[in-house]
Amino acid sequence: MLLAVCIVCDDYFLPSLEVIRERLGLSHDVAGATFMAAVSSGPELVTAFLGVFVTKGNIGVGRIVGSAVFNLLGICAACGLVTSGVGRLTCWPLFRDCVAYAISVAAVLLIISDDKVYWYDAAGLLLVYGLYIVTLCFDTHVHKYIVKWISPCLSKGEEHRCEEQPLIGWNDTSSLLVHRRTRADSGILFDDSGYAHLSLSLHGLNELSQGETLEIPDTVMGLTLLAAGTSLPDIISSVMVAREGKGDMAISNIVGSSVFGMLCLGVPWFIKAAFVDPTSPVEVNSTGLMFTAAMLLLSIIVLFVAVQVNGWKLDRKLGLVSLVFYLLFTTLSILYQLGIIGNSPVRVCND
Repeated sequence: MLLAVCIVCDDYFLPSLEVIRERLGLSHDVAGATFMAAVSSGPELVTAFLGVFVTKGNIGVGRIVGSAVFNLLGICAACGLVTSGVGRLTCWPLFRDCVAYAISVAAVLLIISDDKVYWYDAAGLLLVYGLYIVTLCFDTHVHKYIVKWISPCLSKGEEHRCEEQPLIGWNDTSSLLVHRRTRADSGILFDDSGYAHLSLSLHGLNELSQGETLEIPDTVMGLTLLAAGTSLPDIISSVMVAREGKGDMAISNIVGSSVFGMLCLGVPWFIKAAFVDPTSPVEVNSTGLMFTAAMLLLSIIVLFVAVQVNGWKLDRKLGLVSLVFYLLFTTLSILYQLGIIGNSPVRVCND
């Protein structure tokens, strides 16, 4: 499975993304926060649909919340630990995406606070993501406006900037670093992609069956097994671009995937609340998720501060710090879900 995903990412996904980026004149960080994040987060959207329409439990919500912690700190740790060199980071892309992510977490928290999701709540999440995309489309103008207010931070980050921000008409003079392979007309691209998606689907079903057998609560499964499993494309794509020295693209993919993962919950919620069962809202158990979402907001602060203290470098030191905080946050969230800390344990329903 890992080999199949690596082949698809290295030989097809990254070269295709590079072509799209060049044609549209996107900077690496904008491409990572949009196309790369949305495509690599496909399993998260599928799991959200499964949680709403199939299991009718908290797997979709818990997995996406847990995956967000894994994306922010776990994948950042992987990128830092496996990168042999030092990737330079800039302040604006990280600040932009972290603010967008904080807004998305706050929106989801507000919606699930009463354990009910109505169609207009889900539509609000989709609207927030639409505004995020519009902001990225006018990234240059937004950057120039914001820099007036936070110029000290941005001026420090600009010292390490290796690319410009204009959305249209941006030309890349550097050589393409990803490995290219000419695709024949034999349909091998479809075959490799099919094998990879089939393997990921089987992996997800296997995790669900194991969790059901061991009577693991839905939210705990979402925080651990499903979070890591559905984030596999994000891990591989982020690590690959990080090893090529594109630190901004890797970090933007990490945070952008988390934004997409949180706000894509609005898609199945909107479909069910507006079309499938418009007479009743979608029921969500938010007891343990509120604590986990608070951990998410804290992880945003930790990531931003760690990058700044580390001198805007993506290296092994940053990877180690991210790994420590990821293990800490995940452990605290699981202990809370199991009722070991706090007073709201998640109960397993036996038929």
